[in-house]
Amino acid sequence: MGVVGRAKHATVPATGTDDTTLANNVGLTGSFVSGIFGATAEFGGGFTINVGTGLFEASSTLQPFGASTLTGTGQLSPDGEFVFYRLTDLGDGHKVIAFAGLPTTSFPSSGGSIYALGEDFVRANDIAFAEHLASGQRGSAYINWSGSNRPFAGSVVLLKGMGTSQQSSAYAMFGSVPNDASGRPHIQAKARGQSKLSGTAQSILFSGGISSSDGFGGPDIFGSTPEYFVLEASTVNSSDSIVSRGDTRTFQEAATTVFPNVAAALGSADLASRTSRTINGFIAGIDQRFSGGSILTNIDFDSGSSVANLAISTNASSNTASAAITYFDAFERSIAISLGEATPLGRSAFINDRVFAAESTSITVSSLAVSGNLVLTTAADLVTSGFIPAGVSLCTCSFLTTGFLFGDRQDANVSANRTATQLATWVAGVPAAASQVVAILPGPGVATYNGHVLGTVVNGSSVYQAIGGISLNFTFGAGNFQFNSASISNFDGTNYSGSGSPGPGFGTNSFSSGAAGFLLSGTHPTAGAVTVNLTGAFFGPGTPPENVAGIASGFGTGYKFTSTFATQR
Repeated sequence: MGVVGRAKHATVPATGTDDTTLANNVGLTGSFVSGIFGATAEFGGGFTINVGTGLFEASSTLQPFGASTLTGTGQLSPDGEFVFYRLTDLGDGHKVIAFAGLPTTSFPSSGGSIYALGEDFVRANDIAFAEHLASGQRGSAYINWSGSNRPFAGSVVLLKGMGTSQQSSAYAMFGSVPNDASGRPHIQAKARGQSKLSGTAQSILFSGGISSSDGFGGPDIFGSTPEYFVLEASTVNSSDSIVSRGDTRTFQEAATTVFPNVAAALGSADLASRTSRTINGFIAGIDQRFSGGSILTNIDFDSGSSVANLAISTNASSNTASAAITYFDAFERSIAISLGEATPLGRSAFINDRVFAAESTSITVSSLAVSGNLVLTTAADLVTSGFIPAGVSLCTCSFLTTGFLFGDRQDANVSANRTATQLATWVAGVPAAASQVVAILPGPGVATYNGHVLGTVVNGSSVYQAIGGISLNFTFGAGNFQFNSASISNFDGTNYSGSGSPGPGFGTNSFSSGAAGFLLSGTHPTAGAVTVNLTGAFFGPGTPPENVAGIASGFGTGYKFTSTFATQR
């Protein structure tokens, strides 16, 4: 079978493959014959290596990067149409990757594809566009084949462990799948990532362009149907011409150019529900201000009691997503962020109601415009390892969407400082009409809502994520509702509870435990007494509505957390 592909050499594995050196980044053309991949390299020379079944041991004495033997593993797809090699040069210890496959010639015009991503072998990263956490979790990529711009997106948020030793990593990809100059689809996208390797560590930031890697002659996608591709760190134009190579990894203000590579294989085909709509809700998190190698302060923020302060719009015709966010921090500053776009400009991608991403287009702090790079993504690919405590589970919440905001921006007061948003959480849906809450007849009736609370903790000098269970109880009557009680279970090792006092109900679909006459209270294992206020609203259909979501903010001595919650009745 005639195939094409590419081989890449890595002199310094920590930064990835040597993509900018032509002799170390070569196209391959050849064939699979009798268990051998034999190929001619783009700039002369040859490459001969065995092809096995499934995951197999591989070895080559004829390779395009020198005379030493390459050994490692190869993986052949079940249909025998694509192979990917992970190899080490026995002469100098350098890493080599190679792939080859049958170019795809027929592409769908509708429907969607979900791809499972592999690891970045050269950089020893499970999560290629962020930082290695030895998790075995790598996320997914999505393509919607409908429409002229065919959106591409993907993300993963990994939360590993609890408390001060916790590690976290997240990335989002967004772009499109245009045709190149020869009419062949290719991936043109961006990636934004962020990692935190301990509670006291400064965030590691990742940003740059990503695209599908060309095989010899230009094809990017492989298989008799579009089943396989390899993502690389390059910025391309809509004709698939290279604009630049390499992405930026930044830690403690020091930037390094890196060249990750990730293979993708088709997992399933599903677009699920795709709706043109605007959803509203809440956001809460921690802005971590830093300068060079030092973290200066941790600033809690949330969007307040109005669901209008978080508005996310998706467009199923243009395959785009946009958002407008206003939140308020502990210094009583107003931060306004615009993200994405309404027409395709490469700043967002809308796959379905559960999978979309958008990058910031403008950021203002107290009306002062600042530079920054923030990304909003959904929690469709949230992965946890030792993070969720016993008795706690994520709410399925049919009429709510949840996600994260992360990245960094310039400090408004001192231009040399930066502010990193550490995995702020958001929750949104279609707000219920007040009539769904206050016009319940006959009354009274009682409803309990259960779900999760997820957010960011500041515990002394440590900043980390935590999750707990939450239960809310309301009494509904003619013309009002009463917020009776609330409890939070096992959030950062603490249980909280509070009960309302008799009094008037509310005439809208929003509420606050503070306004209802009670704050939740609990005792943290190390920080002592902590009080919590809940602010929320009702969402979705039903009388009473199906979901309740909002903000939970807790404060103690040397301890605070800010989070969002999602519940269902």
